[in-house]
Amino acid sequence: MAYNVTFTDDALNDLREIESYLKERDPTAAGTVIRQIKQSTNLLSFFPFLGVPARTRDVRLLLVKHYRYVLPYKIIGNDIFIIGVLHPRQRNPHR
Repeated sequence: MAYNVTFTDDALNDLREIESYLKERDPTAAGTVIRQIKQSTNLLSFFPFLGVPARTRDVRLLLVKHYRYVLPYKIIGNDIFIIGVLHPRQRNPHR
């Protein structure tokens, strides 16, 4: 059974901020990083427990290793909600 993966508004805002930040430094890399972050969630459709448990109840963390981003997510029924896109240098409320 495949799960539905959805980025919440907060996660989409995080992606926009990351893209904007990266575009100022390296426009080519910005698109690559955003694509990789989004593609990393594809496996969650079939492996919802791929991420590690977070300290926050009912939250798991998917790691995008190459770029060191962390995607906190919740599983609710057959749906997976990506609730943020964070870098280790940022403050992470879900750890």
